[in-house]
Amino acid sequence: MQKRIAVVRVRGEVGTRGDVEDTLKKLRLSRVNHCIVIDDAPQKMGMVKKCSNYITWGEVDSGTLALVLRKRARAPGNKRIGKEELKLGGFESFEKFAEGHEAHLQAASAKRGAQAREETLPRRSAWVQRREDKRAFEKDGVIMARRHRKRSRRYLGSRSCGAGNIKNRRGKGSKGGKGYAGSHKHKWTYIVKYEPEHFGRSGFTPPVRADTKGINLWEINKMIQRGEFKKDESGKFSVELRGYKVLGGGSLDSPAFIKASAFSKCAVGKIKSFGGDAKVE
Repeated sequence: MQKRIAVVRVRGEVGTRGDVEDTLKKLRLSRVNHCIVIDDAPQKMGMVKKCSNYITWGEVDSGTLALVLRKRARAPGNKRIGKEELKLGGFESFEKFAEGHEAHLQAASAKRGAQAREETLPRRSAWVQRREDKRAFEKDGVIMARRHRKRSRRYLGSRSCGAGNIKNRRGKGSKGGKGYAGSHKHKWTYIVKYEPEHFGRSGFTPPVRADTKGINLWEINKMIQRGEFKKDESGKFSVELRGYKVLGGGSLDSPAFIKASAFSKCAVGKIKSFGGDAKVE
């Protein structure tokens, strides 16, 4: 008589070998605390023993199985199984369903034994099986894509994350330096081929601007006193200061007509207050 064995997954997928992971998927134990009920056929128990470090198992009676089904059984769509679903399956209660599950295991075991005797095809290799598992499958008439975990998940909890020695992948020693280091030495061929304009200058030369010098009113007053400027017909000193900006420091002793490149507001006010005038050239 076949026994009912309850198998529960107790460990996650971190650091799991590929063959053990495939076996857990075939047992439909994809997550922690998932539980399945199988018979004690040699094929099934061989799969269980292969994953012994990730699961726990034991014989289960009808009462315990009925309790598990009442609390944890789910219909398609993650819906709880109630009395209506049981009646649709031809069962009056969860106890009857558990007893029917035992008869189902007996029939399934006999059917698998007959199929195993009739099977004459050679066993497929592991990589062919994994390739076929990646293909889409059909569910309720809809083509569904299989979901596979990321490769980086297997490195969680690992110190070197698949690099071997922890000294590997530490710095930039394997690529000849960081950034553009060595671009004028051992990476010169890369610069010539892919970034020929990396070195050198480009752009335009800004226009030449004449520098404007500053001069104060007291300096202009001293120049007038030294006789460097002469009076015009109106009796004002004619002062020409090209390339200069007249600033408001100091004062003038006599009116002057000043021509310069720029004037400050203070300087213009003082020049006009002494009877002079300012003109920008």
